[in-house]
Amino acid sequence: MSLRSLGFPLAVVTLGAALFGATPGCGGSSDTQPAIATGASGTASGAGGSGTSGAGGATSTSASTGGSTATGATSGTTSSSAASSSSGGVMCGNVTCNPGASCVNNVCTCDAGLITCSTGCYDVSKDQAHCGGCNKNCGAGTCTSGQCVCSMGQTMCGNGIGCADLSSDPTSCGQCGKSCGSGTCVSGQCVCAMGQVACGNGIGCADLSADAKNCGQCGKSCGAGTCVSGQCQCAAGQVSCGGGQGCV
Repeated sequence: MSLRSLGFPLAVVTLGAALFGATPGCGGSSDTQPAIATGASGTASGAGGSGTSGAGGATSTSASTGGSTATGATSGTTSSSAASSSSGGVMCGNVTCNPGASCVNNVCTCDAGLITCSTGCYDVSKDQAHCGGCNKNCGAGTCTSGQCVCSMGQTMCGNGIGCADLSSDPTSCGQCGKSCGSGTCVSGQCVCAMGQVACGNGIGCADLSADAKNCGQCGKSCGAGTCVSGQCQCAAGQVSCGGGQGCV
């Protein structure tokens, strides 16, 4: 039954239609359509645009909101990828890039100013362990413009040793590459502590009673075993082999 049929003036009927979203004389629930119109209007207003009332407006607004959500997700992924690529050790395809490298088109690439070595990316103009080239070690010296610079009192030793103070360096004592083992280097001479023996052949000082690489005598290795009172001790499941192999 309509308002008009109840005898209300036309102006009242028109006002009622505007307030309740019903067209005079049309069927349907009057409080269902206003809810849809209000929802569409609210959503459109929240999106920052003027929406069209009705189901069409709600659909248009929903598409706009969905686009906004998709854009946010894309932006987050790109940002995360960029952050990961800017640091070393990032995953690139199925491999992990060396420190200092970035992943560019699924290829590990060293950053500008760095060169690729087997262990990573390095600035060979100042890297002490890779000075002027990969694995060129300056030892106790410094790397300046790709050249190893030894301090006063140091000697430039080859074979990857770099700079060394032959008077006190236990790995180059008295001459390049001469190791003192467990001992110390004093005035170019290896000095063994009490209980240690000076072994030759680059071994240096060793405690023959407990050193698994020099057990009982210089150069006698226990392999995977231990040295107890100058005797190699093999663990359960191990076998003592000769020929310097020790326990295996």
